[in-house]
Amino acid sequence: MSHHDVIVVGGGIIGTSAAYALARRGHKVLVMDQVSVPNPQGSSDDHARVFRLAHGKDAFYTDLAARTIPLWKEHERAFGEEFLTQNGVLDYACGDGRWEEASYKTLSEMRLRVERLDPRQVTERYRMVRPRCCKFAVFHPDGGMVWAKKAIEAFARGVQRARGRLEGGVRIVKVLRDKGRVTALKDAKGGFWRAEHFVFCSGAWTREVLADYGIPVSITRQECLYMRPPRNQGRYRPTHFPVFSFHAKGVHGFPVHVHGFLKLGAHRPGPVSRQPVMPLVPDRKFEGAARKFLKEFVPD
Repeated sequence: MSHHDVIVVGGGIIGTSAAYALARRGHKVLVMDQVSVPNPQGSSDDHARVFRLAHGKDAFYTDLAARTIPLWKEHERAFGEEFLTQNGVLDYACGDGRWEEASYKTLSEMRLRVERLDPRQVTERYRMVRPRCCKFAVFHPDGGMVWAKKAIEAFARGVQRARGRLEGGVRIVKVLRDKGRVTALKDAKGGFWRAEHFVFCSGAWTREVLADYGIPVSITRQECLYMRPPRNQGRYRPTHFPVFSFHAKGVHGFPVHVHGFLKLGAHRPGPVSRQPVMPLVPDRKFEGAARKFLKEFVPD
């Protein structure tokens, strides 16, 4: 049996950043995960994730994203590492354009930096993108990408430096309550973990961990591919190429990273799965759709 001020369940970017913030405030924190911290099977454990301020007409999420920018910069100074690359996000309107128009309106009204580009302006800036690729595009330069895996590792080190603990291989099977208040967690080996407060950031395992609460969580398989451009790789470096999104096509992508691979991801919710761990093999249907998309819009 162990006792802590706060137990954080889940060692992804949400769990480790929350634990780091609590540990800095003097709380005795424990971060636990079913696999490890970071969890290579977790939904946030990847080299980079999109950092966008454009969310259509949803000003709430736009405001949240904008508020995190100075926090990311503060963490970069504290750790001496770059976690947020602000190479911009470019949203191409190739459908009816309503989502992109709403994004532009929201960003403008909130006085955040944003541009509306016509197809000619887009291809002048990014000649690797095929002309007539869109009706217009919306570019916000403060967006970009978070180096997720590096950030998770840094937050975990920060927790340990603040005398917090990381505990991998702990599968929670029961949340114990008394008078409506969570008092302890029981693991698969029969151990109990007690704390004054609990934070649950268990991602794909949430339905299993919080089974007694009946929270309607759906787990979806979200495909992504890594492809190496056979030529002109320099064009796709973060200094020259933004994170890009084709909302109507359900696809978003990244510049090439240090090993020369461009990442392409599915933007729409994928098929629902009953299992929190997905097989790490590419889906042939998505691969075909991704290659067709690249051939049409980014032929290099």
